[in-house]
Amino acid sequence: MTAAALATELAAVRWPGSLDEYVLQHAVGQALQHAGHVAVPEVWLSARDRIDFVVAGQPPVGIEVKVAGSCDRVQAQLGRYAASPSVGELLLVTSKARHRALHGQTLHGKPVHVVLTGQVL
Repeated sequence: MTAAALATELAAVRWPGSLDEYVLQHAVGQALQHAGHVAVPEVWLSARDRIDFVVAGQPPVGIEVKVAGSCDRVQAQLGRYAASPSVGELLLVTSKARHRALHGQTLHGKPVHVVLTGQVL
């Protein structure tokens, strides 16, 4: 499953009204499980970095959930994740419209896709 295909699936999800990061992360996990994806939560990519999910596939897709943060800060975090050989693509699920700017970027040679809760870009 590619990040683009996962983004399309997650864009169709009806997200909970209260979108703190914990609630959104839980909802993403449930959506992945319901769709039959093998998703490992809370994967350590380095001594410093833990991504919210890694979805099995070729390539493996790292999923990060965000409800806050500047684009620069989120981009830096995703860049650290992209440096890991454990992920081949990245998918950011976010409730912040400003994070749309990250869609289509390539970090360490790995594409970044963004789902704005309820929309795919």
